[in-house]
Amino acid sequence: MLLIAQLVVIVLVSRALAAVAGILRQPPVVGEMLAGLALGPSLFGVVLPSAYAALFGPESLGGLALLSQLGLVLFMLLLGAELDLGLLRQNATTALVVTQVSVALPMLGGMLVAVPLHPVLAPAGVPLLPFALFMGAALSVTAFPVLARILTARGLTNTPIGALATAAAAGGDVAAWSLVALISGFVTTGEVLPALYRLAALIALAVALLGVARPRLAVLGGAYSARGDLSRGLLAGILTIAFASAWLTHWLGFHALIGAFLAGLALPRMPGFSRALAARLGPVTGFLLPVYFTFTGLRTELGSLDQRAWMLGGLVILTAASGKFLGASLPARWRGWSWPDALSLGALMNTRGLMELVVANIGLDLGLISPQLFVILVVMALVTTLATSPLLSAIDYAARRPRGSSVKA
Repeated sequence: MLLIAQLVVIVLVSRALAAVAGILRQPPVVGEMLAGLALGPSLFGVVLPSAYAALFGPESLGGLALLSQLGLVLFMLLLGAELDLGLLRQNATTALVVTQVSVALPMLGGMLVAVPLHPVLAPAGVPLLPFALFMGAALSVTAFPVLARILTARGLTNTPIGALATAAAAGGDVAAWSLVALISGFVTTGEVLPALYRLAALIALAVALLGVARPRLAVLGGAYSARGDLSRGLLAGILTIAFASAWLTHWLGFHALIGAFLAGLALPRMPGFSRALAARLGPVTGFLLPVYFTFTGLRTELGSLDQRAWMLGGLVILTAASGKFLGASLPARWRGWSWPDALSLGALMNTRGLMELVVANIGLDLGLISPQLFVILVVMALVTTLATSPLLSAIDYAARRPRGSSVKA
């Protein structure tokens, strides 16, 4: 019954703050992230400590952790299923260039900023090299689940800039996850070679899903066409594929999100199929994703940061934002996109919300970062995500174009 009470509180607070975010012209996910922080020790735990301890005691969080992971897997399945591969092919070369630079520049910045951070915010006994590599990975991610929701809210999903942003974010996150997996393998085994084996196995899994399984999964599209809807058996088959792929990537040392996204990419591309899948699973993910934000908020205590930590946090935010913004906008401009569209791409790629929270949680669980640095990364994720919509609106206003009208020049 305690889990039910937790869910009721999470849903009510998330919906309320999502509505406030909408009034402020922010995507609902911003309100959900703020709800996660509000329900954590930084606000709820301070204002009503007894109620906080009774509702979110450490021994009661197992159910929330499970539901949060389930919501992420389902959302990534939908994102892969709804991705317009035709638009991706049209922008493949530009997406590759943007991906490489928008990962390399903030990754380099993260490794450099790790030098002054290490003596202050690294756990005792953590060497500089794995700490610096982790910071590089943490600053290079883009939250393409959150990015997709911002694109949808602004009507940019199936536009060239939306497809380019999604492709570059997906490619960049795979690169960042690969580095996180290598670091994880090194931290847990003390050797790099096992992590390299897992990375090769992930590539093999992607090839098997997209090159071998995808043509055979066309039978799912045929079954959908015959019925005009997704039957329970068909939906169960899709979920089985997604969960199996997610489990395999988790077993390989990567996050389950990558496997779910690959499974979504392997699903048939036909009129109505992805919309029918979204109609079935969308309400479920909309209910479960706020659980993940709350689970992260329960681990975030803003009061743990002193003045020096806040100053270092400002340096982290500045490095992350400038590295990703320049790393995405400059190569897009070089590839022939207009300045407004290139700058819009830089703003979109700075959306770190969900994936940054996942990376930060992994770093904390591995003992690579301290609780104080975890808080800084959570704040950085929130600040960069909050800044995305105002930046896009400012760019549209400066370019004298309607909101959501970004197209390739």
